[in-house]
Amino acid sequence: MRLTLEATLINGDTASNPRAFDGLSKRLPPGNPMAFNNAGKTAAGAPLSFDHLDELIDSVNAHGGSKVLVMSKAMRRQLNALARATIGGGIYQTSTNAFGMTVHRYQDCDILTVDRDAQGIEVMGYDEPGGTSSIYCCTFGDQGVTGLQGPFHGRYGISVRDLGEVPDAPVFRTRVDWYVGFAVLQPRAAGRLFNITPAA
Repeated sequence: MRLTLEATLINGDTASNPRAFDGLSKRLPPGNPMAFNNAGKTAAGAPLSFDHLDELIDSVNAHGGSKVLVMSKAMRRQLNALARATIGGGIYQTSTNAFGMTVHRYQDCDILTVDRDAQGIEVMGYDEPGGTSSIYCCTFGDQGVTGLQGPFHGRYGISVRDLGEVPDAPVFRTRVDWYVGFAVLQPRAAGRLFNITPAA
């Protein structure tokens, strides 16, 4: 469920799956004021640029909170390689969160990585037009990008029901109902840097 939800938050498209919701790639397409072309005004993509990444971060309003960068693991490696090549060191400030996990940061933004969906398909690979990928910058919270839950039998949240053992196999079946989506509550709560090619 987590993998499917993560993939939908990025690539959800109600045109191809009416039971899903539109993800960040659909809400911030090229041409949107909050979508920035990493290659400037050229049509062809380009490797990641610090200048364009900083422009993306500056365009997003934190509304008193903090910003996060959402990218693939390959993009995080490209970002770190760019930093080593230009300033001689990694870009990361690291800290440990409440769960004991290491958190990577760039320009005071936490870096969140998205890997693969439930079918093993890379969620944010270099599979956008021209073999490119994107980075998203978001402010999470009740004034920015926030989750939504719909009601099920009069209650909000996840409904879990044990349906018992199936008759033809030694397994139990559990039904999970969760009507979920997300909203971008301010025009500058999320942005996208697109047209990023793999590093040379």
